[in-house]
Amino acid sequence: MHGGLFPPCTTLSTMERVYTLLKLTLTFGISLVQRGWAAPQSNGAIKAGQMKNLVTFGDSYTDTSFYPSDDGGYSWPTYVAGYGPFNLYGFARVGATCSNNLTDRPFPPLTEYQLPDYLNATRNGTIPPSSILPHETTYAIWIGTNDVGANALLTQGVGVRKGVSIVEVRKCVVDVVRALYESGARYFVIMNMIPLNLTPLYSPDSYPSEYWTAPRNRTEWSVFMHELVRAGNAITDLLLQVAAPSFDGAHIGEQISSLVLFHSTYLLFIVLVRTRNPASFDTFALFADMYTNPSAYLNGTTTIGNTTVPVYNVTGSIDACVLKLNESTADPGTCTVVEGPARDGYLWWDELHPSEQADRIVAREITAVMKGEHSRWTTWLS
Repeated sequence: MHGGLFPPCTTLSTMERVYTLLKLTLTFGISLVQRGWAAPQSNGAIKAGQMKNLVTFGDSYTDTSFYPSDDGGYSWPTYVAGYGPFNLYGFARVGATCSNNLTDRPFPPLTEYQLPDYLNATRNGTIPPSSILPHETTYAIWIGTNDVGANALLTQGVGVRKGVSIVEVRKCVVDVVRALYESGARYFVIMNMIPLNLTPLYSPDSYPSEYWTAPRNRTEWSVFMHELVRAGNAITDLLLQVAAPSFDGAHIGEQISSLVLFHSTYLLFIVLVRTRNPASFDTFALFADMYTNPSAYLNGTTTIGNTTVPVYNVTGSIDACVLKLNESTADPGTCTVVEGPARDGYLWWDELHPSEQADRIVAREITAVMKGEHSRWTTWLS
């Protein structure tokens, strides 16, 4: 998710592509319903004291290999390890996509780098199999932000392979789950994509930053990102629902969200809602709630005169750097950095990444899942 490595280019997204994408999702969803898709009713809840380990895969939202991370501090898995306590095995890497064979970027992808890295570690003794027993280990996957973002699906960047759409990049996630399952993993937390249209980078009020400086229709940019994320999350739900029966003995947590689709000539709303016993993570809904109800999550303060007042900022970022149109994304730009306790009142660290306080909230909820406690953002698919 780092900027500065790609030259600016002109966005190719149009509203027509939005409609085409959504009609594709509609067709896909209806085909599954016609096949008799139904929600499994099994309870995959983790028992208190059962989990000892957390293995993570993903991008800079989850990378724990450096400090400060891309949230300006410790990323959420580090907090989970401390809150548990749990043993943490972090394989997520900054800038990653699910597969460079789908959306190519010069970063370690999940399929071709992170997954083999984990499997090699378990085979060569770096991670002894006895230390990550299946019934004691949760596997968390949070990927997709770079697949759908600037220089990828949103702008049809040069790294997007011919014929690749949101369907292929979300199917990739299910393929990773299957590969982990075949290696012995049994407990999965599949974290869906957040509402990226709410980030400073993809909002209608976005500005040239280290991630993108080329001209674009900011409203269209934001709308298309919203639809990409919602469609991608819905596709992942449906694919996991279909795949779940083949994962005998596995427990798969994912979000089951409403699916709202638009036809290009008239409005057509289709809502698919499935309820489950709590046990997994709907990152999209959590961030949407943090955005709408910041006082329930953010606790930053600032001093005005002799008075300490709360800070609730969900539209700006702690580290905001403004560049000029068509300026090189490698340039530093003009930056404003928030310091002190006010930082914990911000939802976003920079134009793309959640803040450390937001990550603490994510960690709190994931910890609840791993301890077998209730989390309103969680559900089991199997």
